[in-house]
Amino acid sequence: MNSYHFSIGNSASGPIGFCTQVAADTRGEAAAKWRRAVQQSTGAAGKAAIRSSDPDLGYLAVYFNPDCIRASDTNEAEPEAAI
Repeated sequence: MNSYHFSIGNSASGPIGFCTQVAADTRGEAAAKWRRAVQQSTGAAGKAAIRSSDPDLGYLAVYFNPDCIRASDTNEAEPEAAI
């Protein structure tokens, strides 16, 4: 079994990035395990809260770059009570 490191997004040049580690025999298997974990954790709104008891899924680190967050990243305004 190998340990595969995923690095997705780039918080050095954008607002968010993340990395995770997955144990698998091949890159394809690692990608399938990570995809399955995200799909199983994704709610109806398409938002994922990754929680897995799979011992092959290691850490998940999310990085934010506040300097790259722009007003144009918003979709719409909502009343404050909706937050």
